[in-house]
Amino acid sequence: PVLKTGTIQTAVSISPQNLVDCHRLIQQVTAKLSAIDFVEWRLDAWQVPADLLTAAQLINQIDRPLILTIRTKHDGGQFNGNLATYQTLYQTLIKQHIGQLIDLEWHVPLATRQSLGQLAQTAGYQVILSQHDLVATKPTAILQQELAAMAVEPEIDIVKLATTAQTKNDT
Repeated sequence: PVLKTGTIQTAVSISPQNLVDCHRLIQQVTAKLSAIDFVEWRLDAWQVPADLLTAAQLINQIDRPLILTIRTKHDGGQFNGNLATYQTLYQTLIKQHIGQLIDLEWHVPLATRQSLGQLAQTAGYQVILSQHDLVATKPTAILQQELAAMAVEPEIDIVKLATTAQTKNDT
């Protein structure tokens, strides 16, 4: 496994919109590589479908494990596409062996999570399942229940909750 329990690891998120952004961000990441354990490529910002595989090959050359993430508007991202486009983006990059991890969203239909998770695991990827609350932080007992519900899916290796702290107690 690329992500391991009991360790502190730093991920840097990049959100290039085009190849110019891609080159610039790769230079910035490479300059700070000693402080970085993972790179997360936020695909939801990408605006040039014809250049996706070129960008993918460039980003994949960064000497760090790569997490592929498509964050929808529902979860605070920029992705406006439909479910078929969401699936196609992940499938295309997995089939090209870009990255080592994918980050799926909990609100995406179960059948889609299962299909993408199986494809990813078969290709040797770790699969993260994320849930985002952009408004608040629920009580600990509810968060624990949500994590437990997420963790039972066999296609999932890692579960992640991201919440929005409103008070000191939330943190």
